[in-house]
Amino acid sequence: MKITAIVTLENKYLIPRLKDFFEKRFVLVNFFIIDSRWTLNGENRLVSILKSSYDFLILCDQSDLGTQWIPYITGFSQEKDNEMIRRINTIFYINRVDTTLPAWLKHFPVIRSFSGMNEHFEKVKNRWHRMDDVVAANKFLEIIGYEKLATPTLVGDRDKDLMLLELYIERGGDPNYVNDRGVPLINSIIRRDDVTLVNHLINRGCNINVLSRDRGTTPLMEAASSGRTELVELLIAMGADLNHASREGQTALILAIGNQHVATAMVLIREGADKHLKDNLGMTALKYASLYGFADLVELLEAEAHE
Repeated sequence: MKITAIVTLENKYLIPRLKDFFEKRFVLVNFFIIDSRWTLNGENRLVSILKSSYDFLILCDQSDLGTQWIPYITGFSQEKDNEMIRRINTIFYINRVDTTLPAWLKHFPVIRSFSGMNEHFEKVKNRWHRMDDVVAANKFLEIIGYEKLATPTLVGDRDKDLMLLELYIERGGDPNYVNDRGVPLINSIIRRDDVTLVNHLINRGCNINVLSRDRGTTPLMEAASSGRTELVELLIAMGADLNHASREGQTALILAIGNQHVATAMVLIREGADKHLKDNLGMTALKYASLYGFADLVELLEAEAHE
């Protein structure tokens, strides 16, 4: 996190205290001392600082609010970049206040003491840090050629896919992203058989019971139908719904048996999947196990049924 503090010449004595305040909060701060006689003509250094900053603290007196540099900086802080407001946070620290402040200041946080600044910082620091992450992710994406990464991008290389997935989420991407075919990101990754990416997506807040509109399946059902036992165990441990049924009435257990994945079916039975549910054909897990001749499964299901 980094902030640019623009301090009037009359208030520069507060710089050591400001520096200490932000250092204790692990915030980088750059100071720019400005004279009340500042004019835009011939001024390049301040413009350069403004263009490279994302957070401003303006420390001045009430008498400075009518100077030329105040409207210039506040206007710059609301500049649009690619149709987005490019500045994240602009704060006023008014050191000396004698009368009511002008109405236009209501659009900005106004602080009148260090205790007030501490209170404000506690409220916004998480958002500031989050926005710093977004900025850093965007810069890195631009470096590696993915500046337009508006949707998750997977290229087939596990290490690179993991990096791209993390950058997508860091820049504010939704871990529950659904593509134009109605397939959630986690379901797409499971169909690619990549446990590492699935685990990462779950840890980043993905809904593990999200439904894919093309198949009506949950991530657990996707994993079970493909016999990905390790992934089935992971999803169950994370709280996946064991008994959700597709439009055809097929549960994860029925899908595992129907696709002849015995080991996966055994895990589902052991973890408590409902053995009595029927699909739209009236078939239970036991009937499918009998149909395919899975003697071990039949024995397990019958033993479970009698308990």
